[in-house]
Amino acid sequence: MLRRFLVRARALVRHARTETELDEELRYHLERDAERLMRRGLSAEDARRVARHEFGDVEAHKEDVRDVWRVHRLADAQRDVRFALRSFRRAPAFVATVVLTIALALGLNTTAFTIFDAYVLRPIAVRDPFSLYELGWVDRMGHGHAFTWTGYEAARALPVATAAFAYQRVATRIDGRPLFGAATTGDALGILGATTVLGRTLVPEDAEPPVGAPVMVLSYDTWRAHFGGDSSIVGRRLLVRGIALTVVGVLDKGFGGISAVPPDFWVPITLASRLTGAPDLFGPKGEPSLTVVLRLRPGRSDADARATLAPFVARLTHDNPDSLRAVGAELTSIASAMPRNAETIAMFAPILTAFALVLLIACANVMNVMLARALARQREIGIRLTLGAGRGRLVAQLLTESALLALPAAVLGFLLSRWSIDAGVRVMFATMPQEFVPYMRVVPLAPDTRVFLFLLAAALGSALLFGLVPALQATRPSVVQAARGNFENEFRPGRLRSALVVGQITVCALLLIATGVLLRGAQKARHLETGMRTAHGVQVALDDRSRAPALDVLRRDAGVLELAGSVSAPLDGSYPTTPMRALGERPLAQTAYDFVSGGYFPVLGIPIVRGRTFTDAEERAGAAVAVVSAATARRLWPGRDPIGQHVQLGAEPTAGSRLARVRTAEVIGVAGDAVSGWIGTGLDRPLVYFPVSVDAPGVRVLARVAGDATYARERLDREISGVVPGGVDEIHTMDDYLAVQRYPFHAFSMVSGAIGAIALLLTVLGTYGVLSYLVAQRTREIGIRMALGAAARGVVGGVLGQSLRLAAVGLGAGVVLAIAVSHLFESVLVIVNTFDAAGYVGGAAVVLLSCLAAAYAPARRAARVDPMRVLRNE
Repeated sequence: MLRRFLVRARALVRHARTETELDEELRYHLERDAERLMRRGLSAEDARRVARHEFGDVEAHKEDVRDVWRVHRLADAQRDVRFALRSFRRAPAFVATVVLTIALALGLNTTAFTIFDAYVLRPIAVRDPFSLYELGWVDRMGHGHAFTWTGYEAARALPVATAAFAYQRVATRIDGRPLFGAATTGDALGILGATTVLGRTLVPEDAEPPVGAPVMVLSYDTWRAHFGGDSSIVGRRLLVRGIALTVVGVLDKGFGGISAVPPDFWVPITLASRLTGAPDLFGPKGEPSLTVVLRLRPGRSDADARATLAPFVARLTHDNPDSLRAVGAELTSIASAMPRNAETIAMFAPILTAFALVLLIACANVMNVMLARALARQREIGIRLTLGAGRGRLVAQLLTESALLALPAAVLGFLLSRWSIDAGVRVMFATMPQEFVPYMRVVPLAPDTRVFLFLLAAALGSALLFGLVPALQATRPSVVQAARGNFENEFRPGRLRSALVVGQITVCALLLIATGVLLRGAQKARHLETGMRTAHGVQVALDDRSRAPALDVLRRDAGVLELAGSVSAPLDGSYPTTPMRALGERPLAQTAYDFVSGGYFPVLGIPIVRGRTFTDAEERAGAAVAVVSAATARRLWPGRDPIGQHVQLGAEPTAGSRLARVRTAEVIGVAGDAVSGWIGTGLDRPLVYFPVSVDAPGVRVLARVAGDATYARERLDREISGVVPGGVDEIHTMDDYLAVQRYPFHAFSMVSGAIGAIALLLTVLGTYGVLSYLVAQRTREIGIRMALGAAARGVVGGVLGQSLRLAAVGLGAGVVLAIAVSHLFESVLVIVNTFDAAGYVGGAAVVLLSCLAAAYAPARRAARVDPMRVLRNE
């Protein structure tokens, strides 16, 4: 076996020399046979003639040897490539059409795959990323939980792991610029294999509890973007939330840690509570706020480790209340920026599917072109079949042509994908609310090996898809018919071509109707009622150590009309939820809640429709009273007066949390329905408010201001920073928050609109091509009909009618698929209506009018057929 492999390899690599040696060997055998015959008395000439006769056909023997070497396949491929290139030179328009069509679709799909690869497939740039797992535990309600410092220290001793570290995310502003960091244990960067371009990384001594060292390490990108790549940055002291931190190092370029959003800086875990304002990690209560990361031992699977960790988390939470005891361990791979699970795939599936459908439309377009080309080459193919060429050999040649068209399309598609990614990022930053641009982080989207392999596979798969059927069709006719160039009986691809057009129209209708529904939803989102007043509102997140002087500044400012407080920022993501019930009743599974001051409702213009709001005394004491939304009142006390009723938690709250003080609360008021964190949830989500003072730690400040809110935001930021530098963590207008909420719908509708437009363009080109071919094929028939008295209007109507029939079938199938897709969107987004009449009518009308427009030129061409010229040709 090895010897045969080596012989074949040598024949391929040193083909010319091997052929020479083969000629010499055959000549040697002929000469030996001739010498043997001459010794028997034959003359030299007779001996050579008899030897050649006995030896047989020399070329046949050569072919037998080449079959063993398998080099004939390489030679055939070389001949196919040369033949294809010669034929392409004679048809530049055909080549340009195919290459541009496939390149456009490949570029779109490569763009989508590049993003998917960057977030899901590409391993994070750390040492041995596939052995890193995030550890967590779940209670009986299915809620996930973080760890205390004691829990982390216990996890370090687990036998399933070779190393463990913990971290906590930190968000702050440095010199007025928002930055995101990570407070980590001292060995974290060492475990991840981080190196530096300047200074050093964090070391265990930096994070020795309970105090540690006031130091920080910057990421390479932050050092370049925010500090201009200053080589003297090491040793500089930066003020972070009122704490002076010394920069001790700058990490190497490309190191981004283990987060989807690479941290801008790293600090010791001992600074976490001081930087976040959370309770002390090392205090008696043991705040459960740490994310624990394990590096599993080689050979240990995650399933095996999860089974081992379940008893560990059960023991760790044994003393908790029953509802807060662990029922299982969570072990999530963090090898990539986003987890490789069903939720992530479901998030990317719609856009990847839409782009794949565009590629199918492009392939159908090219398949139609290839079928037309196969008809034009029918005599050539027939003659080759007559001369003995095998069908498989001809199919291979035609597929070689398809592959040679797909490869330059892949190169052009790659260039298009790079352009579209760069343009898309620029458009994203240009169209989103500018106040939030500094908070945006984009994972590097540079192509890697997986992207190139995907592009190659997609190109070759497309070549097989659009080339195989025409190749099989072109080689079907019998040898006699092929020799005559008559393919009429066997080769009638009209039905196939019509089916391809119907498929294109179906997919195009699906994409355009779905786009129309989403555009309608985006328009609805721009006018969606939030239940609150955002104009003249400013939201401020304060450093708790600076809260008192900062509040004094706000209260003294003449432009601030009213102040309020809220633990969960309105319009800034989802509110926390917990099961709640009317006293003695079954609980609502998920009820949103917030802690607010009494001024929250007038500041945001949320009406109190029944009862009253909180008093100052109730806020300061954290009294067991509640204001419920109208939706909550309808669900918990239908047909009854909610005032004086009691709302009760359906699950045991975490020890030390604000909820622990309000296990059962008396309802004192009913507020109008308002968005609870995200406009996508609508207004009818149950929401319960509990009292908190604006002076309490961790409470965001809401200010109603006079005049322009943007100007007021800038003025208040300067005033507070002038009194307490670093006292403001975040400050934004409420209108900016609302704009950010609406932006994803706008962005998604732009992307879907672009996909729909490209699909429509390809469909129009495909319909035009098919109808043009059919008109050209029926020129003789049309001329005779017109000579017999048919009117031009009737000819035009016939062509348009054929287009309408194809469009009707495709539209019907597309509408059915669009209903299913729209229903899926509606199950996720309240702004989407499955049966949005305007979306369906608009999408269908665009497809129908486009098909008629594509048919117009071929119809006019049919009407201009000269019957006398046709008859003379007959």
